[in-house]
Amino acid sequence: MSAERVLKGINFAARALYRGNLVKILSKLKSYMSVINSPTIDVVAWICIRDRQVLCARTMGKNVFYLPGGKREKGESDWEALCREVQEELNVSLIAETLTEVMVQEVAHGYTEPTQVTMRCFQADYRGEIIAHSEIESIAWLSYADLDQCAPATQRVLEYLSQQWID
Repeated sequence: MSAERVLKGINFAARALYRGNLVKILSKLKSYMSVINSPTIDVVAWICIRDRQVLCARTMGKNVFYLPGGKREKGESDWEALCREVQEELNVSLIAETLTEVMVQEVAHGYTEPTQVTMRCFQADYRGEIIAHSEIESIAWLSYADLDQCAPATQRVLEYLSQQWID
C-alpha cells in the first residue's frame, strides 16, 4: 500500500474522530497500521518483451510464473542484482546503456498477508540466447490473456503493460 493511500486512510480516520465515531476510526487505524508494520520483500525484475508478449519464468516447485529477477545480495545495487539474477536464471547478459525502470507494489504470492512485495522492474536489451537455467524449470512468453498463470506482482505488471505494449 502506498504512503499516499495510508495518509488518506489516516485523514479519513481523523474526520471520523472529529464526528465522534471512535469505533470507526480505531478500526481504520488498526488496518492501516498493520500495512505500515507489515514486512516488505524488495526485489528487482526484468521486463523482456518480444512479439507483444512478456518473458516469464517458473521456478522449480512453483505453480505460477514470475518475471525473471530476485532479491539483492548484501551491498548490491539494483542493476548489479538484476544482472546477476538474469544471468543465473536465463544465461544472458543485460546491456546497461539500454536500462529503463518501472515500479510496482503488490501482495507477495506464497507469503501470508499483509506481507508486501516491492518489485522494481527494469527493461533492458540483452546479449545471448535465453534459456531456462539454474533454478528455473521453464520459461514462457505470456500475454494479458495468461494472467491467471502468474504471481500477483507479475499480474500487476502484465496489466500495466497491456495498456500499450503487450496483447
